[in-house]
Amino acid sequence: MADDLAIRGKLEGCAVAGCHGAGALTFSIDLATASVEAALAPLSNQISVNGNALVDQFYPDCSDLLTKVTDDWGAGQRMPLGGTLWSNAEIDCFRSYLNEIGN
Repeated sequence: MADDLAIRGKLEGCAVAGCHGAGALTFSIDLATASVEAALAPLSNQISVNGNALVDQFYPDCSDLLTKVTDDWGAGQRMPLGGTLWSNAEIDCFRSYLNEIGN
């Protein structure tokens, strides 16, 4: 499985500074849970501005959470907003992680 700690580290950057943490105006990521998988599971019920599931459990490569960090982010802005863009290796790690939890 993709490294839970590496994924957690990247997502923690998204969950701070009022972006996607407690009290966020958009979806929030609860990283107080035991695993990133547990934090991402509730997002499978949420639809993004693109009309896709934030985490698509049947087609993980179509997860809006994944596309938002790639060059093909669709509507809105590429994430992380104002932060360092994810490298191809980090995106591939996250893609692998979503594929593994989707199966």
